[in-house]
Amino acid sequence: MKYQREELYPLVARLARKYAGAESSSVSYAVAEQLLGAVVYCMEEACRAVPDALTEGTEQPEQLYEIGLRYVTEKTKKALKLYNELLPDFICYGNRCLHDTFIRGMPEFFRRYDAKFAPQETILTLDYPVLQDLSVYSGIDRIALYLECIAQEQRFFRSLPDGYARQVLYRYDVRYRELVENLTEIVWMDLAARGQNGAEASGEKIRTRMEQYCGEDAGLARYLCRASEDLAVRLRLASAAAAFPFE
Repeated sequence: MKYQREELYPLVARLARKYAGAESSSVSYAVAEQLLGAVVYCMEEACRAVPDALTEGTEQPEQLYEIGLRYVTEKTKKALKLYNELLPDFICYGNRCLHDTFIRGMPEFFRRYDAKFAPQETILTLDYPVLQDLSVYSGIDRIALYLECIAQEQRFFRSLPDGYARQVLYRYDVRYRELVENLTEIVWMDLAARGQNGAEASGEKIRTRMEQYCGEDAGLARYLCRASEDLAVRLRLASAAAAFPFE
């Protein structure tokens, strides 16, 4: 954005008065920095959601902030809706990390998240890894994308034969319930290896197999393809290890 920090101070001051309420007209330096971060986060949200906002009469920080706050609030509602849709039939195969991140952590996020005064706070560490790198995101942007990734993984789990994933995970590591790894990647590696020479595995071949497996579910195919190159490397390494076992 084109705004200097000083230009945002009046908006931060107005937000600080709302934050402090009737008890006080001032806030600590740490809170002021938090509120400045909230203003910037919402303004950036507005610019992403409405790319032409800066040239269509919404050039004032106050206007951009209000637009962004509405988008943040709406995104939070949609993320909560998605979470509630996934919750009843959630599959985690007894994996503690996935269970605790989704079942225990997510409700805590939605209870504590403050779209007005701290929208930039992600709150959760999101210990269970997904296939998409979300490190550049924060706040509800990160949580919403994380839940979309989880939704893709749940669709993948539901497409598998009963008991198959548990067998694969057990072969991979008998302590799979304690793993802090992406379960989808582990199971998909087994599927990708079937009928394929591991030594000749490539990202392109795995992507083709993913697309065949997913059929018309293009969203799931795109998500799984994020792991194609890593899976190809792992298959080649596994093949090499099997050819030259340690004595």
